[in-house]
Amino acid sequence: MRLSLNHTRIRGRLGQDVEYNESKSGNPYARFSVAVTNSWKTKHGDYREETDWFPCVAFGKIVDDLKRHEICKGHLVEIDGRMQSSKYETEDGKPLTSWALKVDDIASVHYVKKPPPPPPEDEVTKSD
Repeated sequence: MRLSLNHTRIRGRLGQDVEYNESKSGNPYARFSVAVTNSWKTKHGDYREETDWFPCVAFGKIVDDLKRHEICKGHLVEIDGRMQSSKYETEDGKPLTSWALKVDDIASVHYVKKPPPPPPEDEVTKSD
């Protein structure tokens, strides 16, 4: 039996297009943020809304899935993963810690392809 557990599941919308990159060793990875919005009704009958942002990082097969399904800003995603910390120092030597959700699985995704970009104006044919 596990004595500790680090498992996070979120469902929300991508806040920007996925950024693809490669590590120093040549392994592909992807970074993106997911907005998770919670809403509730107060005891006075007012509706309130609060949004939390989760920075995410994906590796391996997940990167291929993101590319294949053209996941982009606004897509609804459900992610399983674990919170991972990164420690670093600022230029003046101050230690900092940042957190990101390391994606283990995209359980369900609203796959909607990006609309094609409009043709450049110089390619638009003009009738005589």
